[in-house]
Amino acid sequence: MDLALKSLIKRYGGDLYICAVLSYLIRYPEFDREEVSQSEVWHQIRAAAEQKKLWSDDARSTVYDDRGKPIWLFAVILYRNEHWCAAAVNFNDLTITVFGPQGTGERYEALRKYLYADLVPRLPQPPSPKRYRLKQLEWMTQVDSYNCGVFVIMFFEMLLLDVAVVGSESASESTIAM
Repeated sequence: MDLALKSLIKRYGGDLYICAVLSYLIRYPEFDREEVSQSEVWHQIRAAAEQKKLWSDDARSTVYDDRGKPIWLFAVILYRNEHWCAAAVNFNDLTITVFGPQGTGERYEALRKYLYADLVPRLPQPPSPKRYRLKQLEWMTQVDSYNCGVFVIMFFEMLLLDVAVVGSESASESTIAM
């Protein structure tokens, strides 16, 4: 999984700013909070947000356009030690897109609560009243029990290519107030 993420970063990193959380770090429901908090990725994201002056008045862009590179954080989540899911944070438009290849609603709800409690506080915080919005991506459904990693990588690449999946966003979008 990490090799595939590194390949995506290498392929698209010239046009976009992409960071990735190593796949062994984020495991739901049990994970090592200390190990997650010590990951270098949080420093990389904060440095990128400061360097780009992402939410300042003189920022080149607050949403993706041709003038500025979007900043992405990709996180692979191992759900109950049996299934890969994904979260992608777009710092330019303050969205956190959650994708579970098998498309189960209870899995999304559990991940939404988990991300709100454990991921969002680690992210650079935009000035009030701006806040991160969580949304679920409902896309092709994985019908087997062994290809979730392939679906997760396709999800990340779809975001990097700015491919819009018609009717893909779930009605269950939530806003996170920090």
